[in-house]
Amino acid sequence: MFLDRLRTTNITEDCTMESFDVSALYTNVSNDSAMQAISEMLNEHAGNINLYGFSVHQLMTLLKACLNCNIFSWSSKHFAQIRGLAMGQRLAPTLAIAFMSRIEAPALQCRPLLYCRYIDDCFVICATQAEMDKCFELMNEQSEHIKLTRDTPQNDWLPFLNAQINIANSVCRTKWYRKPSNKNILVHFLSAHPAHAKKAIVTNMFRTATRVCSGFEEKEESLALAQRVAVMNGYTNQIPRSKRHKGVVRQSRDSKHSSFVIAMKRNSSFYITLVITPSFIINVLSIFGVFLRTADSMGKLGMALTNIMSVTFILGILATALPKTKELPKIAIYVMVNLCIMVFALTITLVLPYLDHFMTGGLRMKDDMTEKKRRKEDVIPKVTHITLFVLLEIANLINFIVLVV
Repeated sequence: MFLDRLRTTNITEDCTMESFDVSALYTNVSNDSAMQAISEMLNEHAGNINLYGFSVHQLMTLLKACLNCNIFSWSSKHFAQIRGLAMGQRLAPTLAIAFMSRIEAPALQCRPLLYCRYIDDCFVICATQAEMDKCFELMNEQSEHIKLTRDTPQNDWLPFLNAQINIANSVCRTKWYRKPSNKNILVHFLSAHPAHAKKAIVTNMFRTATRVCSGFEEKEESLALAQRVAVMNGYTNQIPRSKRHKGVVRQSRDSKHSSFVIAMKRNSSFYITLVITPSFIINVLSIFGVFLRTADSMGKLGMALTNIMSVTFILGILATALPKTKELPKIAIYVMVNLCIMVFALTITLVLPYLDHFMTGGLRMKDDMTEKKRRKEDVIPKVTHITLFVLLEIANLINFIVLVV
């Protein structure tokens, strides 16, 4: 690992560090040189490589055939790439790495204090500036098509991959690095990805920001950068500042593992707009529909069952989208209460006609009841009907207000 090698390097006061980068590596690779590098590696490590019954000669023949599959069409004309590796070809990274091993071989003979490379990005520490210049010249002379650029520390910090390195007074310090061109786009908090996947992405970002750092100040700066990236993607309060100093993100002395606190706060306006308000309106209209006296029983039943199925479907979506916490989410409680209100409204509207018929029918069987008294008795079912309707609408409104407030 790069950081492990860096921290074990014997750094002197006069040493210098730079990073080298190859300009357009893939399109400038010499295919013949890359194949020769592969052949040399296969012969050198033949005892440690499983060739699955093939000989080195046969593998090289197959490799050459694959490299010849580089024909493409443009504007109804066909072309063949005669130099360089085709972008997107599966063999391209392996061949580029092998080709770079030939480019760097002379520089390694100069024995720099540290030399690390990832494909075409090189990090070099030499004892003197003269040795650094010599390494750069040797690597640039290996191929007429390969040209390297070099970067020196800016404000005493040199970026390499996802880390920045500072060397002062024979002490090496490191911190997390993001390229200025990086858009810092993660899976957004409001995306449809599972909650555990989004949590893992943010957790790994904070873990990386912590592990590449060498000291407490560097960790604080890197975590602040990670916090800004998280907020840009809809995540808020990932690591409370009050807990940074309590070892929440500090590596244990006896372990290389780190612990993180990730607070996954939901966007309330998102759920109010797309779930809560539509559910409230649907419930208001459904309760009104099932208590409508002009509607028949089958119509009321169909309306109520449609509402119940819709609410059940919403519950299924919430069960998948919401995190599995110890406490039941408030929005899930709201939807379940709506479901219970609708089931109760359906039950009441189906039972009330039978109660009305039983009560009014029994009273009208008495011959001595006057017409005025019969009208008075007919008012009771109507009042009961309206009262239950109003109570259920109030219960629906209270359920909505409690959740929103």
